[in-house]
Amino acid sequence: MDASEGIHSILGNGVHPVLYPESQLTAESFPMALDKRIMSVIGGLFLQIFNKWFILPPLMGRMKEAFGENCRSFEELFEEIDMLFINTNHIFHHIRPIQPNTISFGGGTHVKYSKNPLPKDLKNFMDNATEGIIYFSLGSNIKGSLLSNNLQQVFADTFAELPYKVLWKFENENKTLKSDNVMIRRWIPQSTVLGHTNVKLFITQCGLQSIDEAISNNVPMIGIPFIGDQAANARKLKKNGLGLMLEYSTLTKHIFKETIIEVITNNRYKEKVLEVADLMTDVEMTGIEKAIWWTEYVIRNKGAKHFKYPISNIPFYQRYLLDVFLVVMMSISILLYLIKSAVFMIIRIFSSKNKKE
Repeated sequence: MDASEGIHSILGNGVHPVLYPESQLTAESFPMALDKRIMSVIGGLFLQIFNKWFILPPLMGRMKEAFGENCRSFEELFEEIDMLFINTNHIFHHIRPIQPNTISFGGGTHVKYSKNPLPKDLKNFMDNATEGIIYFSLGSNIKGSLLSNNLQQVFADTFAELPYKVLWKFENENKTLKSDNVMIRRWIPQSTVLGHTNVKLFITQCGLQSIDEAISNNVPMIGIPFIGDQAANARKLKKNGLGLMLEYSTLTKHIFKETIIEVITNNRYKEKVLEVADLMTDVEMTGIEKAIWWTEYVIRNKGAKHFKYPISNIPFYQRYLLDVFLVVMMSISILLYLIKSAVFMIIRIFSSKNKKE
């Protein structure tokens, strides 16, 4: 996941409420409509104020309880940051100017390290899916049992009408939701399942790791976001042609079924996923290798202060050239005042001469 705008700002990375807004504040991507831009700017300012006055002070109190009254403040600790690692990839995430001490290592980083073998019954279910498999999971934060009964039934009724087998991660193995082509499991080795050759579609809540795993395994997606940055991720998924996005609040069986058929039968989604996967893996070293190399670099050199951008030591008014702007505006104002005074003086002189004549 990407760092917050506050952390990016501390390190001197590009910060802009419209070009790369906080994903928790808006699901929109650039270009934004005027009302969305206004809300992004106001929301960004509110979030900074909220963090500074309502989040950090209580945390500082906890730190003093744990480490004593003389422990360093967050501002002092932020100054000690030598390297920032962010789990992002320039193909899928915001492209922003970053400093040398910010390392992006996202894109299939954890996938090849998490291939757990399939349980025997699950393997048989997937191997025998001649028409293909749909994998459905809303992650660990969105509990299927918390969904409305109506939404659960929409999912179940739709799956029952499909010619594909469905593997559904659901915390309660509810027998009323099962049909002949559906297997419901409390836990599923997701990366291994997505790597199975019979998987044709991944229906996801659009967590970043889930999207990462789907792209790495060349599986198109349908995003059904619920919380946090999921809506922003789903919009990026749709914008990049990796799949489609649905709103759970307005979902019907007809819409759900049509969307599933569209993504599975239209090859353009699969082709786009293959294209993006190739771009993400066409790098000089893997994300894990990059993270290890730069960690060892910091250790070898006892820090990386030589990469540190001096922006954190520059006052706000200097950072945004407010003092320069003020001096320039004052100079222009004085110059205009002098010109105006000189013109009026010349006019008065000529007027007095004309009266004497």
